[in-house]
Order: sequence, then C-alpha cells, then structure tokens
Amino acid sequence: MIQANERICIFPEHQKMAVLVPDELQAAVSNLPHVEMRAPLALMPWSTEYCRLLANMGLETNSAAPIRYSQLPLVEGQFQPMSHQIATAAFVTMYPRCYVLNDPRTGKTGSLILAADYLQRAQHVQGAWLIVTTVTTIHSVWAVSIQRTLPHARVGIAHGAQRNAVFNESYDYIVTNYDTCRLSRDVIMQAIANGAIQGLIVDELTHVGNVTSQRHKAIAAMFQH
Repeated sequence: MIQANERICIFPEHQKMAVLVPDELQAAVSNLPHVEMRAPLALMPWSTEYCRLLANMGLETNSAAPIRYSQLPLVEGQFQPMSHQIATAAFVTMYPRCYVLNDPRTGKTGSLILAADYLQRAQHVQGAWLIVTTVTTIHSVWAVSIQRTLPHARVGIAHGAQRNAVFNESYDYIVTNYDTCRLSRDVIMQAIANGAIQGLIVDELTHVGNVTSQRHKAIAAMFQH
C-alpha cells in the first residue's frame, strides 16, 4: 500500500486506490463505473483516467498520478528527474488541455518530454506528438532533448521545403515552427484527422498571441479538432 496523500491510498498490486470522499462528492463518485462505495470510502481503479475524474471534481490527485510510480527515463539521458519536474509531468497527464506556467529555467522541456513519453507508453496518445516552437529551438532544444532522453524515439523535423513530407511518415515526435503550421495547415489537419498526430505541445505561446494572425488561427484549429 502507498499513502499518496491524506485522502488517497494506492494498492499497486491490485491496480486499485481507496479514496476518502468528501460528503458533497459522494453521490457523484458513487455513480462512476467500477466504483465500490462504502461512504466515505470509495474503492476504484487506479489509473490516469480516474485520477483525472477526481481532479475535475476538485480532489488533489497529482500525488497519486500513475506516472509518478512508473519507470521514468533520465532527463537528457543523464539526470534524474527533479521533484518539480515529476509534479509538472503528472499535472500534464491529469489535464489533457493545460498550460505549464513554471518559471524560466526550471526544466519545463524535460517535464513535457516525460509526460509525453508516459502518455504514449500508457496508450493515452497512440499517434505522434506535434511540438511547435521557434525556429532556433527546433534542433538545439527540442530535437536534442528528446533524442537524449528517449534514444529510441523517432523524431521528425518539419521545416523548410520538405516540411510536408514529414507529416506523411511515421514518427513519435514531429518538431516544427509556427509558420509551418500556417503554411502546412491542411497537411497537418489531415494528419490529426487520421490519427497520425494525437498530441500537441506549443512552446513559447506568446509567439501566437495575436488572435488575428494566420499562425494563431492555424494552431487554434488544431486544438479544436
């Protein structure tokens, strides 16, 4: 048994967790499938999906997120993930649409790679991740960090004259820039529609802050799919 927090105990060998449910949430929790309710305790599957459901109800589930108890790769191939990186990665797995607003130089790239890798390994994301960033960080930050952290990952770079061809090939991660999203919008939307791309990370979001710009509209359309 693992005491994740004051409300949640995890039983890894049975893939179950026991949750001390507040009075106001007991009716909602009891209606969830596969939940055994013995108020105020609820026994339910221990999974990312159930942690998400409880988080959406307002319970703290970051400490119970399955990613925390999985085998995580070394960041950049040499560093043990720091506690705040694990917390950030767990946060990303809890919320399919979220903002990561950590301070600069706190290892956000590493946190997102950990989360992206876990979500693929757990089959929550079964296609590629599309990572949108500045031209200067396509290779020097994202491609290099992914390859060092996940040596077996297939990484494609969609930039320049051959950018469209990348979206017709099989990759785990595709790294591109904002203007490629604008110029290759139809090709990317098709890759999203057919499931080749199933995850999206936008780095340095201020670069698409102008809601009237074509790059903003292209990226917004990808999130709305």
